[in-house]
Amino acid sequence: MVAAGTVALASLACHRGPALPEGDIVAALALPSLDGEAAPFDPETLRGKRVLLAFWSPSCPHCLKELPELEAAASGHGNATAVAVMLSGSKSKGLAIARELGFTGPLLVDEDGALKKRFAIDRWPWTFVLRTDGTAAASLIGEHPRTRLVAELLNAN
Repeated sequence: MVAAGTVALASLACHRGPALPEGDIVAALALPSLDGEAAPFDPETLRGKRVLLAFWSPSCPHCLKELPELEAAASGHGNATAVAVMLSGSKSKGLAIARELGFTGPLLVDEDGALKKRFAIDRWPWTFVLRTDGTAAASLIGEHPRTRLVAELLNAN
């Protein structure tokens, strides 16, 4: 039997990324906040939640469509949070754009490119759907995933 999320993926412009990374991805999110707060983000605040982890750039038009949709999917799921990690671009521009889009989830920045390298991210948006234990359930790349699809993936994994 094919999962509903798999069928929905086949009909959209986004597609599954390469093999899912192993291990606890949430633990790797001890990153600086995009707003320049002194302390890195505490990934433990995400424990026990589903996470929609979006890697993005403020110059990527698909990313700008995706961030509000991910947040809408997360807020419609009850126990989910959307997290955005900026991979390139000006911090001030990224923060202004994210705020303009109404994104209220954690906004982080991969300043040294460690996560980009670790997960071999070579284009964006690149989104991981994470389980409550912090491991990856799905990876989506390319044009923004539709809210319905992301909601299906949240419910399926």
